[in-house]
Amino acid sequence: GWNSGRTRMVADEFAAEGYLVVVPRSFKTTRNGGTDGDGLDHSFTFEANGAEFGPWLKEASPVEFVSASIAKAVAFVKSRGAAKIGVVGCCWGVWAGTLASTLHPEIAAGVGFHPSIGVEQMLTGKPPVELVKQAQCPWYYM
Repeated sequence: GWNSGRTRMVADEFAAEGYLVVVPRSFKTTRNGGTDGDGLDHSFTFEANGAEFGPWLKEASPVEFVSASIAKAVAFVKSRGAAKIGVVGCCWGVWAGTLASTLHPEIAAGVGFHPSIGVEQMLTGKPPVELVKQAQCPWYYM
């Protein structure tokens, strides 16, 4: 989720260097209230709850909802004077960032670590490579 240690750490490091950082809440639903109102709750583990994950992710990530959340974030940074936007994502965020880069030419580059770009198949029924081909900027997937 947006407030996980990894996501928060990366956002804080960029902000400390003077970059405008936005971490949008892009899930439509949460599991048991999520963490700070977003994503999965702290009690979730794949060992105990793994079977719930796929169905929850499909419910939480409709492309139209995620796209609208991203559009709001892009509009916000543009209102602050950004002409070029960089996207950094981890796991599901790499899918969301890649989706964003297909919709917004202002996104100039993307970096994704621990990419779960394969959720494209689960969420839309389309091969992930098709989404990647539609990106309007270079991406570095790690």
